Amino acid sequence: MKLTIDENAVVCDMDEKNERFWRAVEYPFFRYSPRNQRRLKIEKTDHEYQRYGNAKADAEALWKVIGFADMYGVEVENSVREHLQHLYSEIRRIWQRYQEEDYAKARKQKCEYRMEYGCEGCQRLVYYEDVPVCTACQEVLDRKNMPTYDGREGITYLIRLVPFPSDKCPLKVGPLSDCKDLLRLT
Repeated sequence: MKLTIDENAVVCDMDEKNERFWRAVEYPFFRYSPRNQRRLKIEKTDHEYQRYGNAKADAEALWKVIGFADMYGVEVENSVREHLQHLYSEIRRIWQRYQEEDYAKARKQKCEYRMEYGCEGCQRLVYYEDVPVCTACQEVLDRKNMPTYDGREGITYLIRLVPFPSDKCPLKVGPLSDCKDLLRLT
């Protein structure tokens, strides 16, 4: 028996059948194909993965089959091992893309929040003698009146000056330039 890549698919050639190996991998990992070959139940080798779960499932299946092949003495071509390494690189690529998308989404949400409710709570906001200053862009920030209700005391404060981010805010610079149109400061 031998694990090879044929027609962009990982196949197991059934010459000199290794019964112990085949019993371990037949039903969970392989499907039948013509010419006395069995195809692995993963995507073709030229497939470009879009979802993390699909790439991970295929890599785990191939990793297990190669492990069984090594355990039972079945020959595995280098191209199959290279395909496993390719799957691992695909997993890393997709995971990195997800991380970047999540980071960009979190930055955009934070930017929208700051544009609507002001800079209070921002770690870069400091006060110098009652003047709000952004330490990131080294600018004095404009303030806007945002009345608020204190539920514990039952008091509505009509005057509450809240600092708002300037155009040089680090949340708005870079890939979030589309956040600039969220400016509602007048």
